[in-house]
Amino acid sequence: MRASILLVISAIALILVSCNKFSNDRHVYLEFKTFDSFNIKNKDFTVSIYGYEMFLCGPPATLIVKKTFSASELPCNISMRIPGNAADLIKYINRKEMANYYIVVEWDSDGNGKITTGDISLDYSKPTDIVLKSNLKQTFYLKTIPDYAPIE
Repeated sequence: MRASILLVISAIALILVSCNKFSNDRHVYLEFKTFDSFNIKNKDFTVSIYGYEMFLCGPPATLIVKKTFSASELPCNISMRIPGNAADLIKYINRKEMANYYIVVEWDSDGNGKITTGDISLDYSKPTDIVLKSNLKQTFYLKTIPDYAPIE
């Protein structure tokens, strides 16, 4: 009898643990600010988080998570769910404690179907690294993609 009760309790515990597949996931909070003024026609933008090993040169970073958001003005705040095993998802990594992450923002703000001059991008003169800690609010700056003159 005692063994059957223990077996039932173990089975219930196993079911509860396996059903909560997001138990180790974290939420990161991102704030996007700007010094530019934008004319936003298309409110949808995509934020991607990539992971890589900081001292491993050559291999590409691995996409950890990608999500689409909407905003009609800046500043704006978003929340992203990050897998708890983000370092395990990095394809080319020798030491998980050396995992680093960065974000990419894709925003076709004029709605012409392609990301070009005049659309919104991260301001790469500022840091784009992200710390994957729950409930930590991190600020990133956005700017208009400039029109680069061709080199002659």
